[in-house]
Amino acid sequence: MKEVYVSQHLNAGVAALQSGKTREAATELERVLEVEPDHLEARELLLTTLLQNKQYDEVIQVLGKRPPADRTVQDLFLLADASDKAGRVNDAETFYREAVERAKGTPQYPVALNNFGYMLANHGRNLPESLRLLTEADRLMPNQGTIVDSLSWVYYRLGDHQRALTEIDRACRLAPTNGDLHYHRGMILLGLGKEADAATAFRLATVLDPHNKEAATQLQRRGGTARRPASVAGGPKKPWEKAAQTLKDLVERARRELF
Repeated sequence: MKEVYVSQHLNAGVAALQSGKTREAATELERVLEVEPDHLEARELLLTTLLQNKQYDEVIQVLGKRPPADRTVQDLFLLADASDKAGRVNDAETFYREAVERAKGTPQYPVALNNFGYMLANHGRNLPESLRLLTEADRLMPNQGTIVDSLSWVYYRLGDHQRALTEIDRACRLAPTNGDLHYHRGMILLGLGKEADAATAFRLATVLDPHNKEAATQLQRRGGTARRPASVAGGPKKPWEKAAQTLKDLVERARRELF
């Protein structure tokens, strides 16, 4: 009988997710976990749903039910990220520190260093430690655009805008279609007093990621609006035109505009 109950509500949760009914999905998945707390699939689906709904306190509550000794590094990443987004920065720092310690000697170690270092830089906390963490992450996992981006951001927070620009340019060459990187590049260029170049970076960020509100806000302050690439202006009308809108188009556009 228990198996039938679990299967019924798990299937209902999955169906709700597929229909975009995330709150209904959360309710169904919570019912599964009430009778089977260790149901891995229901737990992971519930966490994904709560994160989509920005229910960060609920994410912390779900993860907090697992005994600390049983938490994985990924659990700690989620706890730290949810705590940060919920405004509990001290808790986030505690979880990230534990994640860094637990991840030592594993492939997750550079990721833990990057995540913690970026969080510190983003909040302007303990910037020398942030620089140390991110420099080590870059050494252990070189040529990763997101790590180099984090490194550029701590230099920006330290006020070394020229070094920040050197690093963000390296990051953009490694990951030219990541809108967040171009937003950071725009902020760094502002720090150097290069308003026109910054506006170009913000515009590109909004093209690559139309949901990047920070880049859109910065662009609007400078009297600009997002432009779509010529290859996608007006939207594709036929299947083969849609197929032509490839990642390569955006990569090449990013390189032309920036470098």
